[in-house]
Amino acid sequence: MRRLKTRRQFEVLLAASVVSKSNHFKLHRLDITTLQSTESSSLFAVGEIYLGAMTPKRWAKNAVTRNAVKRQIYAACDRFKTPANNLAYLVRLWRTFDRNSYKSASSTLLTAAVKLELESLLSVYLSNTRLHERPLESVANL
Repeated sequence: MRRLKTRRQFEVLLAASVVSKSNHFKLHRLDITTLQSTESSSLFAVGEIYLGAMTPKRWAKNAVTRNAVKRQIYAACDRFKTPANNLAYLVRLWRTFDRNSYKSASSTLLTAAVKLELESLLSVYLSNTRLHERPLESVANL
């Protein structure tokens, strides 16, 4: 799994659809094969999976908090590997965690809350993806 690096990669993924959403995070997904060939070849390599994490200053004021959340995003996504190639994902923080409840960026409460929410975000996405990838006969039997 490769990480998003350029501003243009992030912009393209932000324009992509949101496939899963939780209280604090949104997951964007883009099928790389749908991009035009000239744009795709300069941004993404074919046959790869890309992942990006975005924690804006607006929602996480301290750099320590932003970096800790990004590390947790990458760790959670490594645990939930998808079998499909040619996809790009962006997990972004879109709402702040209550600063009064979590005094420190490295507090065990904040770490546990972020981990739990990321796992639920990714498991909801994967369960929806598996449901849509089933053949029509197996969906009819549900």
